[in-house]
Amino acid sequence: MRRILRLQSRSVVVALAALIVVGAVAALAADPPHATVAASATSTAKKFAKKYAKKYAAMYAKAGPTGPTGPTGPTGPTGPTGSQGPKGDKGDKGDKGDKGDLGTVDTSNFFTKTESDARYERSTRINFGSAATSTTGSTLVEWTSLGYRIVTVATALGHMQLAVQNIGANNINGFVYDPKAGTQTPFGLNPGQTSAPVDTTGPFLDFSIVGPSAAAPPHAVTVHCMNQLSGGAGGAYCFAIRSDNS
Repeated sequence: MRRILRLQSRSVVVALAALIVVGAVAALAADPPHATVAASATSTAKKFAKKYAKKYAAMYAKAGPTGPTGPTGPTGPTGPTGSQGPKGDKGDKGDKGDKGDLGTVDTSNFFTKTESDARYERSTRINFGSAATSTTGSTLVEWTSLGYRIVTVATALGHMQLAVQNIGANNINGFVYDPKAGTQTPFGLNPGQTSAPVDTTGPFLDFSIVGPSAAAPPHAVTVHCMNQLSGGAGGAYCFAIRSDNS
């Protein structure tokens, strides 16, 4: 019964709206000057009918069943890369490793003094000496077994002048080389003799001497002498390395 009343009430509204519209049209046809009044009535009827229809739908209309879920839409574009996160905390210190096993010492390259002397020059075979270049007869280096001695011969500042003396009982032979001049001066000395002095303004004089004089002399020495100014004075500094078959 209630449903019938609802339907009848809605029908009445619709009928009233229709009558108003028809009346407005008739009025326009019968009396054109009253067109404004008729138009206003028509507009009012439409508004009333629309309002009543919305209210009726809100009170009595029921939602239909839910439709099926639609298909998943396409994946959207990848967003921009986010900013770098904060630095993490420092990790804990690791545990101390286990102690390694004891190694084995390789003694195959260890030498006795006799073996070492046979492989390397002994300190007694290396000599050093120095003297002022302004002096004469100052001993720089010598070796009695070979029978040689190198001495200074006074010369001007900036020069170095040296000579070889035979202090042994046998003849000795050798030569002196001047790297700056590129000259090599040989000498042979009997016991007690002194070679002609060799003068240089270069940095070095090099001596090579053997003795006693023979096809296979048992002793030899090489001497490297440096010409060096120090404190306004000249000095000769000689390093000798000697060798023999003993």
